[in-house]
Amino acid sequence: MTQQGLHLDAETAADVATDLWRARRRLARAGGDRMLTRHLDGLHDRLARAGLEVQEHEGLVVDAGTALDVVAWEIRPDVERDVVVETVAPSVYCAGRQIRIGQVVVARPEDRGDGGGGAPDG
Repeated sequence: MTQQGLHLDAETAADVATDLWRARRRLARAGGDRMLTRHLDGLHDRLARAGLEVQEHEGLVVDAGTALDVVAWEIRPDVERDVVVETVAPSVYCAGRQIRIGQVVVARPEDRGDGGGGAPDG
């Protein structure tokens, strides 16, 4: 991300976006302070205008082609397909290009019909 002489490498930009994402989520879960929420939302908007975007993944159906880092698997009777139930860290994009792969927890159906129920092979 380069703007008027300011340069952030992709790793730093992804770190900033992820830290902001975490702060906004924690604030929202805690009931939020309206003034702080406004400031964090403003920062989020400015980063988005500069081309830096974060993507949460809750509810996303996961298949072999999904570009995510699955950090944990959970067996759940209430899901029919492998689905993201928690975003541990969002995917981060700069000018539409992915600069960090999101980390997620994925729920699997209780009985997959393949004799297994744990994490997939490979």
